[in-house]
Amino acid sequence: REDAFNSCSSMAGSLILPESLESIGPYAFRGCSMLSGTLSIPSKLTEIPDGCFGSCGFTGDLIIPDNIKSIRMNAFGGCYFNGQLILGANVSKISIGVFQCAFQGELFIPKSVQLIDDNAFAGSNFSRIVFEEGSELVKIGGAAFGGNRRISEPVVLPEGLITIGNQAFFDCSNMPSVVIPSTVTTIGSGAFANCYYMSNMQCNATTPPVVGSGAFDGIGKENFTLEVPEQSVSLYQTANGWADFNRISAYYDFSISRKHMRTLTAEYTKTYMLRVPSGEAWKVESCPSWVSVSPSSGVGRTEVNITVSEMPRTTETFSFEYMDAYGNWSEETHEGRAGEIVFLLESKDRRVSMDVQQYDCDNYDGQVIAQNASVGAGVNIVFMGDCFDARDIAMDSYMEGINEAIGYYFAIEPYKSYRDYFNIYTIVGMSDDSGMGTVNTVKDAKFGSQYSLSGIAPNTQATYEYAMKAATVNEDNLNKTLVVMVENTQDYGGICYMWADGSAIAVCPMSRDAYPFDFRGIVQHEAGGHGFAKLADEYIYHNDFIENCICPCCSHLKEFRAGKALGWYRNLSTDGNYNSVEWAHLFAHPDYTNIVDMYEGGYFHSRGIYRSEANSCMNNNVPYYSAISRQEMVDRIMKYAGLEFSLEDFYAMDVRDASNNDFVTRALGNEETSVYNASLGKQKAPKFMGEKPQINTSNQ
Repeated sequence: REDAFNSCSSMAGSLILPESLESIGPYAFRGCSMLSGTLSIPSKLTEIPDGCFGSCGFTGDLIIPDNIKSIRMNAFGGCYFNGQLILGANVSKISIGVFQCAFQGELFIPKSVQLIDDNAFAGSNFSRIVFEEGSELVKIGGAAFGGNRRISEPVVLPEGLITIGNQAFFDCSNMPSVVIPSTVTTIGSGAFANCYYMSNMQCNATTPPVVGSGAFDGIGKENFTLEVPEQSVSLYQTANGWADFNRISAYYDFSISRKHMRTLTAEYTKTYMLRVPSGEAWKVESCPSWVSVSPSSGVGRTEVNITVSEMPRTTETFSFEYMDAYGNWSEETHEGRAGEIVFLLESKDRRVSMDVQQYDCDNYDGQVIAQNASVGAGVNIVFMGDCFDARDIAMDSYMEGINEAIGYYFAIEPYKSYRDYFNIYTIVGMSDDSGMGTVNTVKDAKFGSQYSLSGIAPNTQATYEYAMKAATVNEDNLNKTLVVMVENTQDYGGICYMWADGSAIAVCPMSRDAYPFDFRGIVQHEAGGHGFAKLADEYIYHNDFIENCICPCCSHLKEFRAGKALGWYRNLSTDGNYNSVEWAHLFAHPDYTNIVDMYEGGYFHSRGIYRSEANSCMNNNVPYYSAISRQEMVDRIMKYAGLEFSLEDFYAMDVRDASNNDFVTRALGNEETSVYNASLGKQKAPKFMGEKPQINTSNQ
């Protein structure tokens, strides 16, 4: 009903609405400011009514289910959401002030949206706005995206859009370019005012849209060319508002597939697509002496190979501007060299350019750094990073991330005591882009990592082929080699890819979530727990018996038994018998009798499955493995090292005091971390990949 919990100050934490809920009244939770955690909306709702969650304290991500078609006025206005906004596939109307929050990252607007009303997304911190192909959007209301100062990617408005309201993109100061579709007829007053860093504008309407006063105030109209249809150049040159642009010319599809090329000191070649109108001639007008382009001229669309020559170590520097996390522009200086390749469309006197930066650095792509085992035959563990470009590597971000992951892995028992049994490899992988792509944002990553519906997904074949650069790693022992992939993203999203033969890739993003869901927690849970020891998840999602549950959202008894058949998941059991459970031998041991017991719940279910201790890393990422988990880890370490496992030796060396674990992390130090646990609901069970990894040894 309306106002059901309006301004209820005693409600605190997260709000998880039941899946059975089918409707909710206006202003139901408005003003519940103590609700400062996450919000989970049930999938059966079809509408979010007026002011329903307005001025609540929610943080983190917000997911709008696919069934919701309408989001009414100020439904979430004034909340503190500071994660990603994910809109459902069937939303048709986004009303006034709905998402006036602090969302970050990419905003993907589904094709079903027909109206974005006034102030709908005003004041947020989106870095990119993407409209789905086939968009039905007709109107963008006044100040709909006003004040989104962190938009740093081009905005391409969809065909079919008719009206851009007053101040629609006012003060989007870092927006670099915009494409206005052919269907637009009206652009309101101040629509793009104070877009100070606008450096490219393309309007495809053959008749210049009617422009309100000050629509383009603050844009450097003398600094770039306004591109319009060829037959309409003279119309724009005399139209009100458009005539203020000093340079207006016809649009031609002349572009290079990326604007920046970054590399390290070694010679590097990459192929790019130069888009050129059919039948038109082009050439390289200029490029640095240390860069070569092949071919250097041609006709029509052409693939060009750009080679940056090897650079001697240098103390020379170059500088460039970049936008920081707060939307401010700063200057950055590096040792190395930089230049620009300029391509010329000869008959039209049009140019397109690519920046080239080469960084002086101690590290290089493909570099292998080894710490060899001093006990046994050596247990292989390979640490690699993805989505780190040359700049990241030169700034030591790559090595800092890898070394941080290594530190976390060996900070906790039993790995801390058995570190000398491991061959620890670091392999440097240079990506062309920094940061991770999504379904809607393509980024060129060395190992293909990108977000997907099932979690962060690298190219596992490419990952293993690169891992075999390590001296003691080969196709025959991949099943005894753990690969830890450190991802250059601050989202949670950890996942482990596992094969029946024992091979595993633990994907560990550099999460900035609060302890215990930080980077440390991910490394210890995904790599140390799942990847190496083949442990099962102990967290509980459902109050149900595992043998009865038929929910579509998690694994069940069949999957658990399949893992057991492979010799995995020794930390859990469906056998509630004290005499036959895997950890039965620990009950009577004097060092464990007060620690080990039979606790019901694990593998996503509260009933019908048992764990040995109340809490551990496999539950909520705390820096502690249960005793039976430690035993399994040591058993595998000894086997992989070519040594015999002895239970008595395990007892003698086992460190039961968790205070011995060195678990100091960023989240417990002075560095700023996320104030919310975006990881809630993002925890992914290991993904079973088949019998064994696919490898093409000819690619090594």
